Amino acid sequence: MTDSVFRPIITIVRKRMDDTLIEVTLDDEGRLASGEAQVTDDDELAAAAEAACAAVTTMAPSGATVSLAWVVEHAAVPELDRSGYVTAAVTVTDQLRTERLLGTAFVRTDALVASVRAVLDALPRRLAQVIAQNQPVTPDGDAATDFSELDG
Repeated sequence: MTDSVFRPIITIVRKRMDDTLIEVTLDDEGRLASGEAQVTDDDELAAAAEAACAAVTTMAPSGATVSLAWVVEHAAVPELDRSGYVTAAVTVTDQLRTERLLGTAFVRTDALVASVRAVLDALPRRLAQVIAQNQPVTPDGDAATDFSELDG
């Protein structure tokens, strides 16, 4: 991560053929992370958001977690816009604190993708701070921006 904002790209939001599992893959400057979540009570929206949280947690430093508190799809408000939107509340926990954050995304074509985008919308500044505070240091004393620099 080279700047102070966490902005991964969504590369995959996929439902298993039997509709029991959602997989999300994110790309943050070449670092890929995937997460999966079971669909329970036919709530695919929550499963997509939980899978996004799982993927983000694998990108976060050791000890930091991102979990879904809730997610809601809202109908379009015709007077304002023709699109519906999704709101997600996530909880970020690290060694220092636990914080609840809120994100929102318009449903462009797919509510599952909007659910993932809402999770990511909640995180940019806060997760960047968590990563920066816990970022490894290279042997020359600089903060490592690519975790592969620490191998070997």
